[in-house]
Amino acid sequence: MAPKSDLSLFTVTLLLLLAFFSFLSNATANSSPFEFLEQLKGCHKGDKVKGVNDLKKYLQMFGYLNYENHRHSDDNDFDELLEEAIKTYQLNFHLKSTGTLDNKTISQMIMPRCGMCARYHQRHLIHAISQDKAPSPYVFHLTRKLDYHLNFIS
Repeated sequence: MAPKSDLSLFTVTLLLLLAFFSFLSNATANSSPFEFLEQLKGCHKGDKVKGVNDLKKYLQMFGYLNYENHRHSDDNDFDELLEEAIKTYQLNFHLKSTGTLDNKTISQMIMPRCGMCARYHQRHLIHAISQDKAPSPYVFHLTRKLDYHLNFIS
């Protein structure tokens, strides 16, 4: 009788362990890669908070931020360039442009997206103004701010 009860105890223990590890793997698989944004809620220029460097990488990946030759690209400082990038992001998604990470901005950032760069860089704009042609009513004189406002259309 002892071997039979040992076998059933072993089976029950094994099943419990399998269920536990299955639960753990599902819990880890369902976690969002953007959980770092939740801890940044309310951050604004001048703050130094763990996770800001991940926010910078996110905004660089989608073309909102360019830290070319800038010393603050990998730190956790919420600087002026980051504030401008967040304002641009907010404008593109028709959110109130505050430069602060509010609930609506974070909710928008967490939403799934295609992964393509959201903005075209200024160097890719075609300037159709030439000296020898008469001005056309369809020519836009794009400034940096207007470029940000128009890119959500394209």
